[in-house]
Amino acid sequence: MNASESRLPHAGVASLERRRAIFLAGSAALLAACGGPRMPRREEDNELKRFTERGYTAATATTAEPHRDMWLRGDEEIVIELLVPQSASRSPLVVYLPGMGEPVEAGAVWRNAWAQAGYAVASLQTGSGGALWSSASGHNGDSAKVAREQFAVKSLATWIERVAFVLQGIVRRAKAGESFYARIDTDRIAVAGFDLGAQTALAFAGEKHPGITDLPAMPGLRAVIALSPQAILARGGFAEHFGDIRLPTLAITGTEDIDPYGIVDSPHTRQAPFSYMPPGDKYLLVIEDGTHQLLAGGNRPLAAAEHANGPAGDSPGGDGQREPPGGMGRGGPGGGRGGMGGPGGGRGGMGGGPGGASGGRPDEARFRRSAGIGLQRQTVIIERVSVAFLDTVVKDDPVAREWLARDAVRWSDPLARLKMK
Repeated sequence: MNASESRLPHAGVASLERRRAIFLAGSAALLAACGGPRMPRREEDNELKRFTERGYTAATATTAEPHRDMWLRGDEEIVIELLVPQSASRSPLVVYLPGMGEPVEAGAVWRNAWAQAGYAVASLQTGSGGALWSSASGHNGDSAKVAREQFAVKSLATWIERVAFVLQGIVRRAKAGESFYARIDTDRIAVAGFDLGAQTALAFAGEKHPGITDLPAMPGLRAVIALSPQAILARGGFAEHFGDIRLPTLAITGTEDIDPYGIVDSPHTRQAPFSYMPPGDKYLLVIEDGTHQLLAGGNRPLAAAEHANGPAGDSPGGDGQREPPGGMGRGGPGGGRGGMGGPGGGRGGMGGGPGGASGGRPDEARFRRSAGIGLQRQTVIIERVSVAFLDTVVKDDPVAREWLARDAVRWSDPLARLKMK
């Protein structure tokens, strides 16, 4: 392995300055929470609304209808959950691939945001995929062994075939004019995935793996979104792995995107795919203090922020050491290691992680509410940037491209960093 291929760009002085700015913002929020009058709930909601309105707004805003199917691929059951916009015209398709052990309903926050922006969204999972942690290795708590098996090339090849099978089925049903499928534009497709799903998405974008040489033909594929992508130093060869990614790609990670399985060395290595991709519609969104939990896009963290007086274990900044690791699988996406509390969060942030507020104290709800505000803003950032990316490369929208190039960085700072090349 070439030494240069395993070396990642150093965070540098700019990152330190950014974290200092976030620390100051978080300190102000803490002071406001500990002393002085609490901001009224309506005013907090209005602030979030104003922040959201300053972000990107899709030209196509709509509601979506849900639909569920179960297909057979040989003896394998594949569950498909569709969200199809109520629109007179056909909608581009986003295929969403959940993380390891997650059910087909996972990633609801991101899927709903894309559907409301005018995209048909198809999430898929095998009938047994959501029960992964009940396997022998999962039952024994050997998450690293389960992860090595699931992220192996053999498993990846199966997932590539599985996605191709589903896409071929959607195309066939769309051409036949079947119900929901007739409203899908199969000439404009994006593949998005979280965690294990991100590995499959990047393979479709062009990431190289030994033993996988020919990908199924997908003429309508225009873009890929990889949430919490994998980049394993032990496998090395980053330039070889990611140097041939030609499709427009958005990689999304966080500075606290800690691997709950123990196979990724550090959160910073998740930025390697972007670093080694060739230029051309490539984007990297890094959420400051963003955790694996946040990137999963489950409803649970937002619900916890809304119910600030609920049990401490449901807070966005719980310790995350649940079964399965990261809280994914049986109960949907859960916590990463340490608390993600928006500004001033990170490990032991303002959400009840190590060093956070302890249960039962009068100020706990205020701490958690402050954390929830930052969490909600960062969720909005991921929603708006990902929709703008899709509109740019799937719908060829010049307004979306201009927003990403001119406004997105300023709007998301200091809660996130957006890079492009």
